[in-house]
Amino acid sequence: MKIKEGFDFGKVIVRPIDDFGKGIKNSMNKTFSDIGKDIKKVGKQAGKGINKGLDEAKKPFKGIEKVIKDFGDIIVQFSKSIPPRFDNVFTGIDHIFKGVFKEMEILAKNIFYAIERIGVFLSYCFEFLGSYLRCGVKFTINIVDCIFYYIIDLLWQLFYLPIRLFMWIMYISIGLDFYVIEDRTYNGMKTLSKLTYYYFGFHLIYWPKTIREKCYTCIRLKKKAVRREAKVVDDAFNKKIPASFGEGKKFYRKAGRHFKEFNKWPKVRKASQVR
Repeated sequence: MKIKEGFDFGKVIVRPIDDFGKGIKNSMNKTFSDIGKDIKKVGKQAGKGINKGLDEAKKPFKGIEKVIKDFGDIIVQFSKSIPPRFDNVFTGIDHIFKGVFKEMEILAKNIFYAIERIGVFLSYCFEFLGSYLRCGVKFTINIVDCIFYYIIDLLWQLFYLPIRLFMWIMYISIGLDFYVIEDRTYNGMKTLSKLTYYYFGFHLIYWPKTIREKCYTCIRLKKKAVRREAKVVDDAFNKKIPASFGEGKKFYRKAGRHFKEFNKWPKVRKASQVR
């Protein structure tokens, strides 16, 4: 078939087909673009919804998160304080034992001291009895040689007895104190007796030394010495031994401070820093 001259094949056949294809392509592109936009829009809305749901879901756990964090901090802080805590505990126990041993040491010393003083007291008692016994034997043996001087002393005491009764009656009845005059007179006589002994070798108011040593003087342990030693024994049992149980107080107080430091929170000092 012969194509007519002047017939444009591209315009008549190809262009419509091309336009049809382009139309289909544009329509499909528009369709897929709209679908993409819809998917993107739906995705954004879904994402917002999911994020909102997650935020809502997180709200109840916000406090728990803080609690967990704080608990973790507490655990870390407590773990750091464990060494000084146990250091204080062991140091406190050590001071308790030091206090006990100190008290036992002082107690033992005071018990031995008390036993020693009992021995001294018994020796004083034996010496007291022995000295009086020796003096009794001495005066008994010398009674024949000394009886004359004893009689003179007895007569003097009998002669002076009315004067003593007079001074006593005057003092209790009208309040006149003649004892002052007696003391002054006796002191004056002692002074005069010392002068006569110094210049002439004899006393006015004392027997000669040989007679005094034989008939009147005897070395005896005094009662006040026995009483003094008895008081020492009494103090050893009633004061020193009970006081032994207070020697460890400073160690117990120190131990108490270490135990108190063990219970502190949050910071605990080292045992060497506790005073």
